[in-house]
Amino acid sequence: EHRKLGGNTAVDVSFQMLLYGLEQDDKKLQKIHDDYTSGKLLSGELKQIVVEKMSHFLKEHQEKRKKAEKVVDEFVIKNKL
Repeated sequence: EHRKLGGNTAVDVSFQMLLYGLEQDDKKLQKIHDDYTSGKLLSGELKQIVVEKMSHFLKEHQEKRKKAEKVVDEFVIKNKL
């Protein structure tokens, strides 16, 4: 049915996650939108895109947090907090 009718990006949480920050490239986002609403891209495939984007985001976040911990530790020791 999705292949025939397409998806509704206005209510799809996965697409909304891409729209509000996970996909930085407007051209890619538009292609995902067009493919999803036409039925070319299914819900499971859209969710897989979000999983990959979130995994990348979290990996980068964890690396930045680890670096920040060192800076905070040095600051605390230096300022005897």
